[in-house]
Amino acid sequence: MKIYGVRVGALVIADGLWIMLALVSGFFSVAMVILIGAAVGNAHHLLAAVPRWAHHSSTLLLTLCGGIVANVLAGLALFSSNMGISYGQVLTARRIPEDLPMLVNLFVESFRLEDALFYTLAVTVALVSARRRRDGWRRS
Repeated sequence: MKIYGVRVGALVIADGLWIMLALVSGFFSVAMVILIGAAVGNAHHLLAAVPRWAHHSSTLLLTLCGGIVANVLAGLALFSSNMGISYGQVLTARRIPEDLPMLVNLFVESFRLEDALFYTLAVTVALVSARRRRDGWRRS
């Protein structure tokens, strides 16, 4: 449970960095999803615990779902900066249950082939980073 908690924390920090970058610079690139993969995959280094095979499914799920959520939130941040309104207004204007199908449709329509490459790289980085290392780590 500790590994999962640290990975969720790393995901939140990486998502926040991506959103802040989009807000401050007006630059939006889905390449930042690789940062999410690296953060989730390497989060276990903060603990003494060694990841097991059972942790790979949560790594995969957190990387994909966290990347998609961060992509939508960073896109909304870019939209708010382009429109000249605050990010808080954009988020509070969203009625999540009612607008969720619209957000999903927008995400699907804006998804490009390059985005699939970045998501694949993020998942690969996360899974490679999350594997059990044999060099000097204690066995559990």
